[in-house]
Amino acid sequence: MTASQSRYSVYVGVQSAGVAQLGLLRLRGLRNAITSCQMSLVHLKKPTPGRHTLPITVAAGAVICLSVSTVISCGGGGGRTPTAPTSVTPMTVTSVAVRASTTSLKVGATATVMARATYSDGKSAVITPTWESNAPGVATISTAGPVDNTGTVTAVAGGTTTITGTFGGQSGTVSITVTTATATATVAGVSVSASAASLEIGSAASVTATATYSDGTSAAVTPTWTSSNAGVATASSSGTVTAVAAGTATITGTFDGQSDSVDITVAGIAPLGTVEVLYNSGTPIAGFQLRVTGVGVTGAGGGAAEAAGFSVSTGNNIVLGFSFAGATISAGNGVLVVLEVAGSGDACLTDLVISDSSGNALGASVEGCLTISVP
Repeated sequence: MTASQSRYSVYVGVQSAGVAQLGLLRLRGLRNAITSCQMSLVHLKKPTPGRHTLPITVAAGAVICLSVSTVISCGGGGGRTPTAPTSVTPMTVTSVAVRASTTSLKVGATATVMARATYSDGKSAVITPTWESNAPGVATISTAGPVDNTGTVTAVAGGTTTITGTFGGQSGTVSITVTTATATATVAGVSVSASAASLEIGSAASVTATATYSDGTSAAVTPTWTSSNAGVATASSSGTVTAVAAGTATITGTFDGQSDSVDITVAGIAPLGTVEVLYNSGTPIAGFQLRVTGVGVTGAGGGAAEAAGFSVSTGNNIVLGFSFAGATISAGNGVLVVLEVAGSGDACLTDLVISDSSGNALGASVEGCLTISVP
């Protein structure tokens, strides 16, 4: 126990008149804790048998343990004056060991530390030492631990600190390492590649992007795609590049503030000449729209459409014809329009729309790739 007052008593057993057996005081903690030992009882010439008390004075704050360690004959009758014990040997602290619940902390986390003292008699006990951190900027130490006789270490910043517990002139230490939280990796760069860098008009390629991060890792990403010349090649949000006309376009992928690009060259193709679009219709035709595949359409004109005064235009391989004056192409058959084409494929019609004078779509179909049949 820890002395909170200065005076205590130990019991003296008197077996017979004039003979006393004294239980000596053993100390743990402060040296010279006993400041006086009053042997008034044993100075009695004829103490009566029984249990008596012997008052002692102890320094306040001493950690003490009372036990019967030695039996001493303090004297007897015959008029002789008994003598008191000449000394009491206190127990001293020989070492202090400090342990921590963990020796590795992240900033903001805590650990519990505890100290145990070993005494000169070989015994040990948990103690409450004086705590100190040699680097409070890394981690602080307080005595307000989660349970009695413990301290709390709080991590403040990255680094290493030594926590020291001092008790009875002896010290023990434990090293605590504090690490900072891992920062979120940022995009350091983007790399763009294309499945083909050279295209023919009407063909397509795919572009992909890979991001490299600040922690050295990389991953495929979906950037924002743009084309420097959409009249030559377009880029969709999914990364599909479509060749439109001869020339060069730069396709750029941008992701999280980082960009990379690849050049796409669209080769010019020699004209094949002309292709006639035929029709066989049982109903007057007021307008038409169709898409041509297999070749590139560079122009259109002639045929029944021109004879009826239709305005014919082309773009992106789509051919559109109608009359601003409301004219129609009479029912019958013949050449609807003549297409100027380029490329090495076979021309075919698709996405066909034929309308009457009221603007209603007629049930038209394509036969043999280039012949339009209308009921």
